[in-house]
Amino acid sequence: MRTLRFVAAEAWYEFRAGCRGPLIPIVFLGIIAYIMLVLTNAEYLREYGSIDVQRNSPQLVYLMIAGQAMWVLFVWAWLFGQIVVRDRNARLHEVVLSAPVSLPALLAGRYLGAVATGCVLALSMVLAFLLVPLLGALGVVPPDAVGPQPYFAMGHALLVFVVPSTFGLGALLLCAAIRARGMAGPFAVAAALMLVWMVAIVILRGGDANPAVATLLDASGFSEVEEQTDLWTPQEKRTGVIEMTTPLVVNRVIWTVPPLLLLAFVLQRLGRERLALEPAPAASKPDRAATDPEVESARSAALPGIPARPSWVRATWDEAVWHFSLAFRGWGTLLAVGLIAVMGVGSSFVHIVMHADGPLVPRPDLIQPLMGEMYYLMLVFIVAAFVGVMVRRDDRPGYGEIADATPAPLGTRVAGRSLAAAALTIVFTLTPVVAVWIVPALAVPDSFSLLDPLVYFGVAFAPSLLELCAVVLLAHALLRHAGTAHAVAMICAFAMVLNHEIEVVSYPPANVGVPPHVALSEFTGWAPWLGYVVTANLFKVALAAAIVALAWIAWPRGTALTAPLRLRAGMRRFAGAAGALAAVAVVLAAGVHGVLHEQLVTLGGYRSATAETADDAAWEARWWADAAPFTLTGGEAHVVVDPAARRATARWRLDGVRSALATLHGSLPHGAADPRATLDGREAQVTVAFDHFSVPLGECGAETRAAVSDAEPAGAQGCTVELEVEVRGEGWSAEGETPWLHPSGVWLRAADLLPTLGHDADRVLRAPPERRDHGLAAAAAAAAPAALAPASGVAPAGDWRWTVSFAGGHGNGSENAGSATATEGRTQGPLDFAAVWWPDAPLETRRGGLAALHGPTRTRDAGGVLTDVSQMRACVTAVLGAAPRIAAVVQAPRERGETALHGDLLWLPEDAGWDIAGAGFGGWNRRATIAAAIARAHVTTESGLRKEPGAEWLRVGVPGWVGLECVRREHGIDASLALLTRSGSRVSEAFGALGAPAASVAAAGDTTWVQEYTPLATAGWVETLGPGQAAGVVRAVVAGVRAGRTLASALVGAAGADMAEALLGAPASSDVLVARDERTLNVAGRRWRWRDGGWEPLAAAIHVTQRFDDGSGGRRRIGPVPTTADPDAPFTLMDAWPSFERTPADNVWRGDGDN
Repeated sequence: MRTLRFVAAEAWYEFRAGCRGPLIPIVFLGIIAYIMLVLTNAEYLREYGSIDVQRNSPQLVYLMIAGQAMWVLFVWAWLFGQIVVRDRNARLHEVVLSAPVSLPALLAGRYLGAVATGCVLALSMVLAFLLVPLLGALGVVPPDAVGPQPYFAMGHALLVFVVPSTFGLGALLLCAAIRARGMAGPFAVAAALMLVWMVAIVILRGGDANPAVATLLDASGFSEVEEQTDLWTPQEKRTGVIEMTTPLVVNRVIWTVPPLLLLAFVLQRLGRERLALEPAPAASKPDRAATDPEVESARSAALPGIPARPSWVRATWDEAVWHFSLAFRGWGTLLAVGLIAVMGVGSSFVHIVMHADGPLVPRPDLIQPLMGEMYYLMLVFIVAAFVGVMVRRDDRPGYGEIADATPAPLGTRVAGRSLAAAALTIVFTLTPVVAVWIVPALAVPDSFSLLDPLVYFGVAFAPSLLELCAVVLLAHALLRHAGTAHAVAMICAFAMVLNHEIEVVSYPPANVGVPPHVALSEFTGWAPWLGYVVTANLFKVALAAAIVALAWIAWPRGTALTAPLRLRAGMRRFAGAAGALAAVAVVLAAGVHGVLHEQLVTLGGYRSATAETADDAAWEARWWADAAPFTLTGGEAHVVVDPAARRATARWRLDGVRSALATLHGSLPHGAADPRATLDGREAQVTVAFDHFSVPLGECGAETRAAVSDAEPAGAQGCTVELEVEVRGEGWSAEGETPWLHPSGVWLRAADLLPTLGHDADRVLRAPPERRDHGLAAAAAAAAPAALAPASGVAPAGDWRWTVSFAGGHGNGSENAGSATATEGRTQGPLDFAAVWWPDAPLETRRGGLAALHGPTRTRDAGGVLTDVSQMRACVTAVLGAAPRIAAVVQAPRERGETALHGDLLWLPEDAGWDIAGAGFGGWNRRATIAAAIARAHVTTESGLRKEPGAEWLRVGVPGWVGLECVRREHGIDASLALLTRSGSRVSEAFGALGAPAASVAAAGDTTWVQEYTPLATAGWVETLGPGQAAGVVRAVVAGVRAGRTLASALVGAAGADMAEALLGAPASSDVLVARDERTLNVAGRRWRWRDGGWEPLAAAIHVTQRFDDGSGGRRRIGPVPTTADPDAPFTLMDAWPSFERTPADNVWRGDGDN
């Protein structure tokens, strides 16, 4: 009993010591302010599909409380490290350790007190959600955005995530503090835990490799929370509770019980001498100068002379070297660096082999962004922790006073310590380079690059972390209390991480601590990015220098540290060298920011998401009511591109233009100046607003609305309109998109240069809160399909000719300089083409009449790509009856558009087709993507489809089904099931991240869930008819749309009203399963329809298709379920209904007892 009272008393003393000082208030204020900022940020809510969910919903409570645990980890490292360090800092450790008390009881009591303090810190998140109703009362958020207080979710999240993590991770941190007898140990363990967390979140979960393993490795439990809430419907997000799944229970046990057992073992075997005595110095050879009598005699005979003038520059350098060498003298920093390097190599291989869309080929341009994403979160917290330890290294009783009494200027010490901190930051930043060297050298030796990884991490990453380094220095300069300073530094680090993930602030210069976005590709390399990266990093270095100058001004010196004395000292320093440094840094930052603003905003077209939404709302209010049907017969486009000047000019003749309101409308491409127009040879007035233009046609183009909508013959009268558009590509992309117009290469598609004729229905706002906030009606008025932009290309169907000419790559006017794809063409359909120019000729691999244009490192992949294209084109022809011609396949830059067939050029970006190893799921997915691109070009060209309601079914759904069907025919049902499983998970995630209500496919437009859902729903519809009959229906729909009917009416005529409603109406899901009984197989199934933000069960007869997997291709319709099936032959069940299958894995019977 006496021991228990002693433990309780010691726990209370530790708890009181932890709560003493400004640590608790600062953490509470910081967390509450940041959570309030996040909950009022539309981008964060859109990221997690919470636009229509209350700001204090259980979903957000679970995400916030579980996710905040990892940044609190470094504050916990300081708290639990104080159990050992506090007595040593006060030189009382020998007195305390010699007291006649139980050492295990003493440390156990302090451990419990630190646990209580750690749990108190987590209450800041609960308090933040309790204050959410205040946002509604103040009008910051709409009143309906605040729901009832989720008390159960708060308590449940604290009990499941915070309390076990505090006990388990606190035990690990205390063991590290005992082992290191200082703060380096806990911070090193925190860094290692952060590294493991990053592997779980970015590699295993981000790559969809193994969510269960990700849950086990994630010490915070956030991975499982995100895994579950991503699949919640909006209704479940308002009322749901995290399910205690087996991986989550095992995770909580693993990260709680073994650490506690380890702590008990350590405390039981710990001796007082271990904590009381200093380690013995390492043995070294005797110094001859100290033992040789002659040397000693010479020293004693030397008379002191006039002391030399001290070199403060040399003193600054010595100070920096001393601090930097001390950082690597212990095992903490070396352990962190070693773990980062080893885990980087291992996680790279795991990501490549186990990636959901892989296996991938580990080239540097693929691994570098992967390593950057994985390491960024970890490096931010590691830098904040280790720089903080370095700054506080001199905080020893009496030592600070001795250092302050020296004649060295304060700037010498501040500058030396800042240089050491910067060097340590750069070392951590360059550590991932090891993985980027090793993995490609072992897997793809011909892609090895020694310089690229150094440039990527040293130039693109390091300056951003130097900003964080400077912020940490400023926090420790302003705050004398070490724990408070560490907490503030971690809050700043967490703010940078969260901004990096969800872009609370999206303006690049304002993204402190966030590296600029770049997308490296084989052909372009660093050429398009060097100017932006160097300028952005110069701004970041200048900002970091300004922050260091502020730290210099605020640096404490002496013992009388009252606020008035610090203020007067700061004013004196501001008038001296510190102020000069700040002035130079601010002037440099202001000048560089002017360049950034010019390139990013004025020329690059940067706009925040909020500004884009406001522009779209203004566009709708200004232009949508003017939408009127229009037609034309064709024309000719002449394009001149000057890569050296980064300028392109298009002269576009439109023939037979007619409009119901005698006005031609269109959307301008990015970077285009106001166009010039002539009407039948006379200059016409052009009105431009919100990237939209209109040209009055006068009497020549005036027709009745009915006449224009009836698709009159090509010879009908109309206007001849000539448009002249000039596009300059001088700006920089804030999103990291490779510029299409650059001296290093031109990657031109028709939409990059030519205006898109018609009204763009995708700009219409669909989220009710956004429409209400911008004063728009509850729903946009319906527009005639013939008034809308084409679903593919830039102009409706007609007789089109196009030519592209390239000036010399060096500005010499020679059109023969460089190498290009086909520069002219003709099409009978929507106008769409692409042309590519290289300053140096690419490699060409030919197979029959098909060519692949690629870089040197993709030579071994070109054959597989050509095989896939040839076989998929043949398959599309077999399924749909026809397929467009393909002349060449081009290796497009990474993330430069989607896989698509532009004319006869197949556009295949590196990330979509050239990073794939070619085998397994990655190969199947590439084939499905290629087949879908070919089928999409066929149906949109043949139909002349516009962006009318339901157009995505024909543009995306049908081609997506064709891709799945081609994979099934070429690789079997197992490959098709793998694609269905992957697609089904993406559909569930899309419904969990809705930005607008999912009322129907027809009303949704080009949204993410439609892109993912319609191929699977179309595949379910095909099961009701069979592929052959379904293809006939598709051909009938294409013919109907080409004849001038709306898509909905054409689908009703070809498939029936009920099936058209099922395909274009509200989304649906199903779950069919087969389970073995004693002698037969039981077949069951359920169906749901989406209604009011959730899945509503349907009570209807369910029929399924039984596909036999014996190679015969046999299939039969069985049902209604529940029913039984014969277990003799292997088969796969598919629901014969337009929907997506939730769990395709349990639809399979292989005859071996496993489903």
